[in-house]
Amino acid sequence: MRVFLALPLPEETKTILKSINKKIKKLYSELKFVNTENMHITMHFFGELPDYNVEELKRILENPALKVPVIKSECGSLDFFPSSGKPRVIYINLQEGGDFISQYQNKLEDMLEDAGFKREQKVFKPHMTLARNKYLFIDRHKLKELTISDGPFFIDRLVLYKSILHKHGPEYISLKTVYFKQN
Repeated sequence: MRVFLALPLPEETKTILKSINKKIKKLYSELKFVNTENMHITMHFFGELPDYNVEELKRILENPALKVPVIKSECGSLDFFPSSGKPRVIYINLQEGGDFISQYQNKLEDMLEDAGFKREQKVFKPHMTLARNKYLFIDRHKLKELTISDGPFFIDRLVLYKSILHKHGPEYISLKTVYFKQN
């Protein structure tokens, strides 16, 4: 089954990101936009795994070290992957909480690697993907002018998701949740 670990976003944050996507869509309607309901911060993408590996992931998620305090975060600015050249991904970075999430992700990678899973090869940068681009020219400066009015939000869990691909977009099903400690 196709699985990944992610930090789901609160509904209020998804609403703000949906309004940003509407502004981007007015400029570049041909982009492939992420469904607001599916927005999250990906911690590790595994791809296709056999059931026994998924069961091992569920056991790893029982580790008490993963039950950290709720993470206070705040949206940063609009940015792009890659950082130069034609943007392939448009995303929002984190103004607050990103360093803690990076440390948490590194701890998670250590646990996964100890259990025999491959470590993510890309440098981890916590972000929320808004849209993907295959062929359009995008004026980075024009998009960077879009403002993001948001206050802090709180991330309260880590989720192991099963991803089912459909023509209309992916469907995510929660397989295991690690709830963070309330302050």
